[in-house]
Parts: sequence; C-alpha cells; structure tokens
Amino acid sequence: YADVQELMDEFLTAYYGKAGKYIRKYIDKMHDELEASGSGLGIFGHPCDAQNTYLNPELMEQYDIWFDKAEKVVKKDSVILKRVKIARLPLLYAKIELATRLGTAEGGMYIRDDKGQWIVNPDIPNMAESLVGLANVQGVTRFKEWHTTPDEYLSSLKKSWSTDMQDHLALDKKIILTSPASKKYAGGNESLLTDGLRGPLLTWTYNWLGFEGFECEAVISFDEMTEIEYLSSSWLQDQRSWIFLPDKVSYYSSENGLDWTLISEIENTADQQKGGVHVLDFSAVLEESMKIKHLKLLTQSNITCPNWHPGAGGPAWIFIDEWIIR
Repeated sequence: YADVQELMDEFLTAYYGKAGKYIRKYIDKMHDELEASGSGLGIFGHPCDAQNTYLNPELMEQYDIWFDKAEKVVKKDSVILKRVKIARLPLLYAKIELATRLGTAEGGMYIRDDKGQWIVNPDIPNMAESLVGLANVQGVTRFKEWHTTPDEYLSSLKKSWSTDMQDHLALDKKIILTSPASKKYAGGNESLLTDGLRGPLLTWTYNWLGFEGFECEAVISFDEMTEIEYLSSSWLQDQRSWIFLPDKVSYYSSENGLDWTLISEIENTADQQKGGVHVLDFSAVLEESMKIKHLKLLTQSNITCPNWHPGAGGPAWIFIDEWIIR
C-alpha cells in the first residue's frame, strides 16, 4: 500500500544525492515516451527497436543533458559521482549500438573526413572505452545473456573499426541471390553483402544474411572486364542457435554469366562443436591476377543439424556478411 512515487524519490535522493532529481527526470521521460508510443518491450529487445520512440535522437540528447547536470552537481563526491556514471552505462551502450546499426547514416558509426574518406566517429571509441571501463569496475560480467564480456565487446568493436568501410571492388555492387535470404534477419536484404559494414560478432540479428535449410548462391557482375586477385566472405558459427559454418565455399568466374569456371574453393577447418559465437573468413589469394566479368559464390553445407546437436535433423542455418573482392 506504499506510494511508489514517494519511494522512488526517497531512494533516488538517498543514493544519488543532489543528482537524484535528474535521474528521476530520465526515468520518467523514458517511461512516459514508451507508454505514449504504444510499443512494448521484448526480452531480446535492442536499442534500435526504440530509435523512433523513447530512444529517438532528440530524447537521447535530452538524457545526456540531464546526466551532465547530474554529474556536475555531485562532482565533489567521488562515491556518488561513480554511482551516477554507472547509472549512465545503459545510455552509453544504447548510443554505441544505435551508431553501429546506423553505419554511415546520420548519427552512425562512420563519418567522412576532410578528404571524403570514411572514418570512425571519434566520439564512439571514447564512449566505448568509458562504457567498458566502468562496466569492469562495477563487476559487469556479460553484455549478452549467455556470452560476451565487456572486454570482448570492446574487442569486437575494434575489429569492426579496423575492417569496415575499406574500399574494394564489390563495394555497393548489386548482388543476385539464386534463393532469397531469410527475411527474419536484416529483412533478407542482399545489399548488406556489399555495403562495407561487417556483420558484428555479438549481434548476428542484423547485417548478416541467414539461409535456413539451403545453400547460399550469390552472383556479382561488373560493367566491364575487371582484374581481381583476392576474394573473401565472412561466415558465422553459433551452434547453440543452430548456425553452422559452411563445409566449403567456392568461387567461380564467367564471361557470359551462364558458363562458370572454378577459381578457388576453401574448406572449413574449424570445430563445428565449439561453443560461443565465432566468425571465419573464407578467403582466396589467387596465384595470378585474372580478369573477370561475373563472379559467383556457392556454399556446400550441412543443411540439417548434425546428429550430435540438440536440433539433430532440423534445418540448420548459415550466415554470411560482406563479400570482399580486390
């Protein structure tokens, strides 16, 4: 029978001191905006689910203003200041995840420098270092329900920063799939294979294309004969989620788009039973460069879960992102 609002104020004042009133504004605004939107909250929800509701750009800016004020009024009390900074961790995480998914769009992870080249928004690495440092201090052990330590999260981000938006011949090229990718993930949008953004290791529900129970066959065509010397595609394994690496990835060339010649085939040497989430690049460095007009990628996979797996006999998944050609 206690007054919930009164109890919230009592706790926030006792725990955050003068900063409590700003954190109360933050809590109330998120709650009210979500309620007004009519949207729900899911157990596996992602910040992007709320980018048009309680995590839209204007509100995110307002939340930052409140937290800046909260930190300022308690800056002389190291204990309470630390509590306020820890309360800000979910906001930092949301900002980084939103930027990751926005990619090169406004508010995204990448911006153009003075020379027109894509670079990481310098605010993001600083934010990520702060997020992970505070998470470790606070004793946060995982960023996902089953995996991903704070340090693994930072490592994954750094890998993306080192590989994303690198110029290559397939960048923004049209992809033709013989069989469409599942619309359950990334809407089955085949353009993700050549958008310059690598699918993250930690959240394979976006920027990865999934194929359930059948192979991936993809074709890229160039306007004219093009010299190549390197081919690579990234593949995912998370056998707990019924996602397996292909047994083999083969690359073919063609002059007319009808008759195909094998260029290279790469076999998987990784352990299919290994737990956790893993990414493997199936890469081919040609002995001699060659000129091509059409390229095809074709997998050979176990399209059903193996006998040792809890889902034995059920349809297995393969997940691909970013087909790189140089």
